[in-house]
Amino acid sequence: LDHLEETDYVSITGFNSDTDVILPMSKWGMITESEAKNDIDDIQAGGGTDIYNGLETARDQLVQDAPSSISAIKRIILLSDGQDRYDAKTYRNLASDFDDDGISIIAAGIGAAYDDSVILALANASGGTPANLSGDDIDEFLENTVGDTDGVVASNPTLEIAPKQGFLVDDEPAQFNEPKFQERDVDTDGSPATVKLPELELGGPHRLTFEMLGQPKSTGIEHELADLRVVDSAGSTLAETVLHIKYTESGALEHADIEKSRSLAKGTTDIQDPDTSDAEVRTAIDKMEERGWTDTADDLKEKLDTADEDGGLIKISQSGANDT
Repeated sequence: LDHLEETDYVSITGFNSDTDVILPMSKWGMITESEAKNDIDDIQAGGGTDIYNGLETARDQLVQDAPSSISAIKRIILLSDGQDRYDAKTYRNLASDFDDDGISIIAAGIGAAYDDSVILALANASGGTPANLSGDDIDEFLENTVGDTDGVVASNPTLEIAPKQGFLVDDEPAQFNEPKFQERDVDTDGSPATVKLPELELGGPHRLTFEMLGQPKSTGIEHELADLRVVDSAGSTLAETVLHIKYTESGALEHADIEKSRSLAKGTTDIQDPDTSDAEVRTAIDKMEERGWTDTADDLKEKLDTADEDGGLIKISQSGANDT
């Protein structure tokens, strides 16, 4: 709470078998801090773990009770040490709805009893971040999560891709390599094609790849490939540029580098995905080795082995952007 600005809005929801709004959505500058801390001190652990209704109540606080502002950074920080009755797929669908509302879920599992697949589904599908915490980590985790909102440029914007004549956007998912490994669907049903982006942050690149198809063209001539535009939830332009392409005789070599980058991102995403088995990941790694991509295969083997040793997948997700 000490890291909140007076203009920030905050709410606190507790959940066990039932859900209880501990602190209704309020402007921090209008709250008596001692009363807020007393309300938190009164929270008692016990009962079940109704994460689903806890999250829905938190979303209602953000959507219905917080002021409507396009530039607002909307985050739910989930702390849980238990398992709910729903599976990861149900939570992935729920988190996708949150993503549509511009809400990111920072999902943290505490202790050994929580369901890591649920934590990952919630974070990845909402454009948030998963975490695996010990009791000693919680204070620092909360401070960092609240403090780093100052570096967010835009909360869950959209990338629009408008191909030029002779080019098409493929519907293969876009693969993020930075600032975290993530896979996002490319919506080609409308015009332009769109990709939902996670939070845009200062201080580093946001690297993703998506696939386009093009007609054969003469080498050595630069062509306009596509117009790119990043827009906020109201459709206002945050940034725009034009992509150019030049066909060359060595294009096959350059394409192989892009394929390796996408394979690394997809493999890491699959390791984090509870619906993807270890056997499927290892088969994909074997195919990379067959193609001679030994460095990429070794990197993924290390990530998979680390995930197995940790008894979960969370640490891969946390450290992925820093390790690669």
